[in-house]
Amino acid sequence: MPKRVPELTALQLKNLKNGIHNVGGVKGLYFKKTDTQTRFFLRYSDVSGRHDFSLGSYPQLSLSQARKLAFETWQQIDSGKDPIREREEERKNKQRAAEEKRLAKESYELSFSNVAQQWIEYRESHDYWVNNIREPKCTIQILERNVYPFIGETHIEEISPEMVRAILEPIWQTKPSTAKKVKTYLQQIFQWAIALKKRKDKENPAQMDGTLGVLMEPLQKNKKEKQNYASCPVKDIPQLMSEIHSYNSI
Repeated sequence: MPKRVPELTALQLKNLKNGIHNVGGVKGLYFKKTDTQTRFFLRYSDVSGRHDFSLGSYPQLSLSQARKLAFETWQQIDSGKDPIREREEERKNKQRAAEEKRLAKESYELSFSNVAQQWIEYRESHDYWVNNIREPKCTIQILERNVYPFIGETHIEEISPEMVRAILEPIWQTKPSTAKKVKTYLQQIFQWAIALKKRKDKENPAQMDGTLGVLMEPLQKNKKEKQNYASCPVKDIPQLMSEIHSYNSI
């Protein structure tokens, strides 16, 4: 008949000297005390051999908590589970979750819309638009309408000249003035991001003398000729001015 280990009290545990001590209450539960650590362990054996499973440090883990945890660990072992492997899987899962959280945070911080906002704030803080206070608002509106729907949530590192072409193509010939502003803003934002190492790829995907220029060449070639409209007869000018003043837009 195996010898029964007497159950130590919390006070007895506290007064133990350095060494390895069976604390009782649960089979295989022992306490290791040295000058550098005091920990509870559970000793058990399975088909792979004998193991010493760390339960936690004392006094963060109390004696009663250690006994409860040891009992639950035995339940795992009796059900065929390996507590060491379970702990390793849990550690890996936590690491994966932390990495996913880090990547999600980085993806948000370095999304195009966020970088563009930082670029606008940077210019405002240095009084870049001091002589044109409406420019920041107009810039944001152009980006919100023409750029963010395409690449707003995309990581700044993942944006390619092909994506920029997809932004410019629908407005290149129908809204040439807007297209020119969009191209200029994109080029400036990417250049700023590259300079501050927010984008490691040093190719500016909005630079016309690079890949984008090659992709846009067919649209350049088929650019519509400027058209001159007929002049308004003098007698119709009052009616023309009246119609112009009735427009809501500029």
